[in-house]
Amino acid sequence: MPALPSVSGLPSVSGPPAVPVAAAATDSVPPSAEAAPSALAQAVALVAARRYAEAALAYEALAQAEPGRAELAVVARVLRARVGGAAR
Repeated sequence: MPALPSVSGLPSVSGPPAVPVAAAATDSVPPSAEAAPSALAQAVALVAARRYAEAALAYEALAQAEPGRAELAVVARVLRARVGGAAR
């Protein structure tokens, strides 16, 4: 692998080829996680199937489980508005 050009006075970097991301990710995933879709994947699938009321419930549960991820609560509110339910 050829050395990369120097950037801002930093030395060139060379080394072994990087492991492809897909290979690294699949190597570390336990078989049980591959068998069952994640809660987020299930919520996304519900939206794709246009089952918005169920998807809103799924996103609300995700938002409660992961309070640091505000986007989950936002998606739940958008889905509630789409089905005409009250925002929580």
